[in-house]
Amino acid sequence: MSSPKIPLSEASYGQDARPVVSVLITSFNHEKYIGECLESILRQKTDFPVEIIVVDDCSPDRTADILTAYAKKYSAIFKIVLLKENHRSRCLPVYTLAYKAASGEFVAGCDGDDFWLDPDKLQKQVEILRAFPECVFSFHNAIKMGEDRKLEKYLCLTKKMARDFSQEELWHFTSWIPQQSMLYRRCFQEFPPEFDIVPNRDNFLPIFLAQHGSAKFQPDIKPSIYRIHTESFWSSKSLAQQNLITLRSVLIIASYLLRIGKIDVAKRLILARLLSSIKALLDV
Repeated sequence: MSSPKIPLSEASYGQDARPVVSVLITSFNHEKYIGECLESILRQKTDFPVEIIVVDDCSPDRTADILTAYAKKYSAIFKIVLLKENHRSRCLPVYTLAYKAASGEFVAGCDGDDFWLDPDKLQKQVEILRAFPECVFSFHNAIKMGEDRKLEKYLCLTKKMARDFSQEELWHFTSWIPQQSMLYRRCFQEFPPEFDIVPNRDNFLPIFLAQHGSAKFQPDIKPSIYRIHTESFWSSKSLAQQNLITLRSVLIIASYLLRIGKIDVAKRLILARLLSSIKALLDV
């Protein structure tokens, strides 16, 4: 008989209980949003222990105070790291610091300004990965929401993207998967150094995970919220700046693939993404 599913906000697992899922959150200047993000995670109903690890990148606003209050209230499941100087601006690790602190069997991610809608998200994703051991991660859709809290008409993933991916397809992945929709196995010790400097983790993560298996799409999970606002790393940038960021990401991912000997994969990535990125940059 399985254990009853309990919201994380009400769970009382012992201090020695090993988490099944580690939820990794990175934050910077998310005072207005971090509470909604954390509450959406605390609403998750699971029959297994979960830990929440938050790394704040030296936010000058009240983000650290809010995180400290949550960590005090939910001390059994919260770990927070408050950086004393901004790391991202100097290409120092932020997300990978959270990963190194994780102890779960699986890892989920969510930026501090995004949030989840489905309270059964983690339970459903753990169940699917346990049912399909050949899959290294599962994912679902997301939808953009503006500062007026209105949802955009179209989902982030098109019909072409909202499907399962084989391991070979992931190696040649040329799109993106919203990070807050993914749950992956903690089957490696650390991320490569390129992961700390790539601007677009959503593009890199599926390719990096390809060496460990295939991917499963879960249409039964409600879309998560990808928030669009003037202070976010991506949506605050102009189109020309976004194209430059994409171009940099492609070059870094390609350099990683070349370093590990995936020369043909790197060539295909460059042809598929680099040329289109340059064209987009010139067209602006």
